[in-house]
Amino acid sequence: MRYLTLLLTSLFSFLILSSCGYQFGQGSLPQKYHTISVPYVKGDYVKGDYVKGDYTGKLTAELIHEIARSGAFRYDHDCGELILQTVIVDYKEENIGFRYDRDKELKRTHSIIPIETRATILAEVSVIDSRSGCVVQGPARISADVDFDHDYYFSRDIVNRTSLGQVADIDEARDAVLTPLNKILAEKIVDYVIHSW
Repeated sequence: MRYLTLLLTSLFSFLILSSCGYQFGQGSLPQKYHTISVPYVKGDYVKGDYVKGDYTGKLTAELIHEIARSGAFRYDHDCGELILQTVIVDYKEENIGFRYDRDKELKRTHSIIPIETRATILAEVSVIDSRSGCVVQGPARISADVDFDHDYYFSRDIVNRTSLGQVADIDEARDAVLTPLNKILAEKIVDYVIHSW
């Protein structure tokens, strides 16, 4: 009876540990590595154009800032033990808020115009061991999104009107939303690098 109880307990423990995908690992990356390098992000989004190469460097700078803020790794410009390889795969905008249009007398028409947009960015992230060149973690796809308000009608001739911090001009709103979008994406990427194993 004792042998049967021990056998069933062992079998039950084995099934629970293996069915959930439990794996014995070497710990998280900050336990094994101490420095990280961040090359320029490929495919950075700049002013409505999907470009090759990070011409602005804003996402790269945000990644470096988040790595330094986390304290998990020491940033090394060229000679890090790890290389954080990031490629922007997709950027899209989707209109999510609408209102009825108005005519010159400010009467409501039957036309509907967008006034709120969601910007979504998708990046593919890999962490590479700089000595061996092997991928240590990833590739993983990480996304971030930000909602922003804007005025459907805009003119470059007038000063942008702001109301409670909401930018009126759609082009200026797009430029302004890139900063929080890059920050959110960088936070998610650094969180993935630190806490996944």
